[in-house]
Amino acid sequence: MLPITTCFVAGLQYLIHPLKLGTIQETINPDALIPVTLLTTEELFGDLEGILDLFDSYDDVFVPEFGSILVEKTGDNSSQVRGNARQTYHMDQVKALDGFSELPSGPYFLYGPNLHQAWRLYDDELGAFTFGIVPDDLGKPDEFQPLTSSSVLGDSVTIPVPSRLYHPRPSPQKPFSGMRVSISDTISVKGTHTTFSSRAWKSLYKEASSNTAKYAQTLLDQGGVIIGKTKTSQFGTGAEWIDQQAPWSARGDGYNSMKGGSVGAAAALVGYPWLDHSIGVDESFDKTRLFSRTLKGLLDFTASSKGELLENVSPTKIVVPIDLKSPDNTQGKAIDDFVSILEDHLNVKADRIDVAKVWKQNPPAEAPKEAMQTYMSQVGPRDEYRREFHNEPFAEATPQYFWNQCKAVTEEEQRKDTDRIEIYRRWFDENIMGSSTPNAKSDTIVILPCGNPKVEHRNEPVAPPAIYKGIDHKTLAPVLGGSVLSFPFTQVPYKSAISGRTEYRPVCISVLSIQGNDKLVVQLIEKALAKKRIPTEVDIGRFTFPGSAVNKLTDRQPGSGLSPTVGAFPAPKDKGSRASTPRATSPAPQLPFSHSGSSLSTKLAMPPSKPRVLHIGDPIKYNPETYLRFSIQCEIVRPLAEERQRTEFIKGLKEKRWGDFDAIFRPFWGTGGEMGKWDDELISLLPQSVKVFASAGAGFDWADTKLLGERGIIYCNSGLAAAEAVADFAMAGIISTFRLLPWCISSAMSGNEQAFSTNHRDATMQSYNLRDRALGLVGFGNIGQQIATRAHHGFGMNIHYYDIVPKPSSVVAPLRATHHETLKSLLARCDCVVLCTPAGEGTIINATTLPLFKYGARFVNIARGSLVDEEALAVALREGTLSNAALDVHTHEPKINPELLELAKQGRVLLTCHNAGGTVDTHKGFEELSMRNIMAVLAGGEATTPVNLQFLKK
Repeated sequence: MLPITTCFVAGLQYLIHPLKLGTIQETINPDALIPVTLLTTEELFGDLEGILDLFDSYDDVFVPEFGSILVEKTGDNSSQVRGNARQTYHMDQVKALDGFSELPSGPYFLYGPNLHQAWRLYDDELGAFTFGIVPDDLGKPDEFQPLTSSSVLGDSVTIPVPSRLYHPRPSPQKPFSGMRVSISDTISVKGTHTTFSSRAWKSLYKEASSNTAKYAQTLLDQGGVIIGKTKTSQFGTGAEWIDQQAPWSARGDGYNSMKGGSVGAAAALVGYPWLDHSIGVDESFDKTRLFSRTLKGLLDFTASSKGELLENVSPTKIVVPIDLKSPDNTQGKAIDDFVSILEDHLNVKADRIDVAKVWKQNPPAEAPKEAMQTYMSQVGPRDEYRREFHNEPFAEATPQYFWNQCKAVTEEEQRKDTDRIEIYRRWFDENIMGSSTPNAKSDTIVILPCGNPKVEHRNEPVAPPAIYKGIDHKTLAPVLGGSVLSFPFTQVPYKSAISGRTEYRPVCISVLSIQGNDKLVVQLIEKALAKKRIPTEVDIGRFTFPGSAVNKLTDRQPGSGLSPTVGAFPAPKDKGSRASTPRATSPAPQLPFSHSGSSLSTKLAMPPSKPRVLHIGDPIKYNPETYLRFSIQCEIVRPLAEERQRTEFIKGLKEKRWGDFDAIFRPFWGTGGEMGKWDDELISLLPQSVKVFASAGAGFDWADTKLLGERGIIYCNSGLAAAEAVADFAMAGIISTFRLLPWCISSAMSGNEQAFSTNHRDATMQSYNLRDRALGLVGFGNIGQQIATRAHHGFGMNIHYYDIVPKPSSVVAPLRATHHETLKSLLARCDCVVLCTPAGEGTIINATTLPLFKYGARFVNIARGSLVDEEALAVALREGTLSNAALDVHTHEPKINPELLELAKQGRVLLTCHNAGGTVDTHKGFEELSMRNIMAVLAGGEATTPVNLQFLKK
């Protein structure tokens, strides 16, 4: 067992993982314990502040204090140049982890000169865990040790979680990479104990497990991170919780009684945002239970027995057993609503079947005269403990009752009971499931009520134990051996005697599938609910669904019809959930976009009264979780498309139709601009309450940002989110000018053999490698720096730039970039010039500046068409002042200058349709960054990408 050390950073408790990952070159106190951030040379000398801010927003383990001292990774580009005030150490020896060619960037601890991973310790305030666990090896975990560390107050265990930054993106080989998972106490993990919530069991079996259960090992092999074992009721069947305190529920008034064998798994998942998934065990029938807060997350986490997700295969039959319905009317009406949704989604009419009546009409041959319920109502280690301790082991009333009932059953009676269940299964499949399609998979699904419709509290007496008899909605699935998806469909209010206020209880539904692929059922329900804007994610804490959804989900009675609401989206997560972040500034770490959740710094706190945001444009598409947090913290008002036309929009502002809003939000470049240019006519009509205007897109020539600033309104663009895409596209343009790609492509596509041969012969003598060529960048902001990073480190180009504001050495040193005081100096020196500056008054590239270019140079424009005199550019190309050009933007888009179009046909110019920033990732970032900017400003913080602070009234 490795020694465990814990410490505090910024008031938070951390564990220093004992495995040494490397050492630094410098000599420091061997007892020193220092939080540090490990970074590459490029990250150190890129936008360091942006990277550290991104780490802080994405990762719950990282806090700003880790960024006070830095450690530079080893590499060919390691530099002694120091461009920041932080203390920086340098790695010497390194132990690479499985899945990485080098240690990931992120938070670590220096323990003396040795580098260790930082694991944050969370208090198990709900008592959901038996204990947390830590792996011995970080690359290929084999053995674990239980964590004995307690919370700060000493009243709970602590659960260790590693940084989100330590793990690569999920892949086909490791689909669960980095997912934090809890597993049931009953599942064996090497090096840990199994307690079954029984003191007698723990007293008897004191040795730790010598192996890991196959299921848990598969999870580890596929990249999952097991962080602890959750409590189960005693032997999976207990209800009294004598030997162990029952987990506390975060739902409702906090005193709801939780039942079943996997209560710890459920309590942890609905209470802790830092946990991604939980794994429990069916207490009665030894099947694994998977818990997730989202149907999408469950879909990703569900193992398919057939390997691949079945495409375009849907159930053709929906069965609703009316004699197994819930006695609760609210639950019955909710099921009716849900069945209507499925009928509409599948275009299938549900069969409402009285199962007992069908049995009576067509019983199995083995029970021709017995009613179904009558027929199905007929349905260890204790000696070792007595020898060891000479007394009876204690067992709670419920498992003791089951043992007493079962010990009198003979082998013959057990065989008959097993046969009876098998007969029932076969009969149900033939008479109720009734597969209508030969060899169909998942041909039929059964809709059942789920859970207890009555709220029970911890202080109420526990009902006496009883053996299940007959068939009801609780026993049908395990008797049939099917897979069940259970989920809350809505929530209804009740008056709590504990809190004295209105609380909400979930109304749950189960979908039973016998033959099918588990993923198929999850995917079906997720699509059907999303289509009707019904929540597919549950919240953490008091409400099953987020606060903004409470009224809209509960004001209507189940069965009265469904209406789209913003409450269909999930609740915000505290820092620690996965994030969908816009790309960072150059050079950005590769952060996963695909995982659910969007974490904003917990330091941001909105004012008591909700600020109002005017949302102009289409509804958001890519970041529903962030938008829900946005909509909870702010009141969102979105004018209709016809109200956004300039005349009507001006009328609406004059009428104060949307009230005194505090912010303007435009998440898309394609919509939200119907009112035209934001000039004095519009800006003068804005209420004095407006503080921030955040928009998609990098350009802002459509808004008078100076006038906005003078009105005290911060304008934020989203160029940061587009930087990576634009830089990639710019490199394509640069390469095209050096390698004559337009000529090569047009010659090949002409189908003319002579043209092919001529190009093959002559293009060679006019093409050049990029290495050692001088690349000039007009504008050296985020996009310019990203282009420079690619060009210098990827292609060996020499970087030159012209910018009004010279950049610090921390930016230019890693790129060996040369600053030019004048545009003339830059143009005369460079083999290729890229325009990457915001639009301004007049043109930059025109008849005056074109003669200043180095003769035969190349020109790329990914900025704005308005910055270039296209007629003068065409003349320079025809005369040979410039050899080639690549233009993604144009003065009169979508119209292209006819002279440039003719040159493009000759293979001299690459023309594209303003595509540089156009990727799905960019648009995700546009949405996310715009919302973050607004929330930051309205919370009294600083915007990430303001562009007009110099004009702002102080």
